[in-house]
Amino acid sequence: MAVAAVGLGPAASPAAAATIPAGAGSYTDARPAGTQGPTTNTGAPVTPKLTTAARSKPVPTNDWWSSLAFQRYGDNPYSTPMYGHPLTYQAKASGLEVGYPTTPAIVGDGRQYEYAHKADLTVGLSGLNSPDTKADAWSDWTVTPYWADGSRTFRATIGHGMPFVYAKGSGGDARITTASAPTVFSDQGNVLGIT
Repeated sequence: MAVAAVGLGPAASPAAAATIPAGAGSYTDARPAGTQGPTTNTGAPVTPKLTTAARSKPVPTNDWWSSLAFQRYGDNPYSTPMYGHPLTYQAKASGLEVGYPTTPAIVGDGRQYEYAHKADLTVGLSGLNSPDTKADAWSDWTVTPYWADGSRTFRATIGHGMPFVYAKGSGGDARITTASAPTVFSDQGNVLGIT
């Protein structure tokens, strides 16, 4: 009986780590010894890519847009495809690619069935050539990527379930590049509707 009581005592924690109570449990503020934080595919440490305005906010690590904040590939400081459904997005140096995939594909050596991202249009600014893209703001449903290249800034709010993109820039003219010739259904000066 005494042996069982000894086994029920609290587990020892590292001297430098604080144990923070949380409801009926707790967590520590340090990783266990010998572990490593997130890295890119090349082994470089990953820290969230955030604007100054966003640095004080907790960053979701497993959301449809997480590749915007957490760089997965060492040679891609923008994003991997982001699936907001019905639209797909991918950040590039020149702005935001937007796609509406309608044809499924089998990828990943036949192990995945997906509607892969393919850019139908790219929105940005004339001459924009940003060295990276950062997360500027986010909510439960939306995220705002941010581009800056020294003379131009560009933001595009995109959302899960939203069939549109809201974009705002400075330092250059708006630029929309399409993958094929578009059909204009509305042209009201500062409002353009294309399919």
